[in-house]
Amino acid sequence: MINVTHRQVTRLGTVAAAVFALAAPAHAVDFGAFGNIRYLSSSQDATTQGFMLGAFDLYASHQIGDKTHAFVEYVLEGNGNEIVTDVERLFVSRTFNDKFTLAAGRFHTP
Repeated sequence: MINVTHRQVTRLGTVAAAVFALAAPAHAVDFGAFGNIRYLSSSQDATTQGFMLGAFDLYASHQIGDKTHAFVEYVLEGNGNEIVTDVERLFVSRTFNDKFTLAAGRFHTP
């Protein structure tokens, strides 16, 4: 996991907002969120059981034009007594034809 500072998250959020703001108003921004909750139980010791919150993802996707797409995803995770923010994906892609798409940013390997 890569830890980023609040300033870096603010800068990335500003860049993502600028990309979304410069787009044509006819296209909508899709927002979403997902996360997980786990239940921990020990067969050895019944005192260590309960629910735990896992990662919480916030993402936005925007079709900037007919061939240009932007995506940003932030993950919030609890690490002891602090919340760690991680930029999972942040990219802009442009499709030139059915066989060639160019993308720049941080993304997961397919």
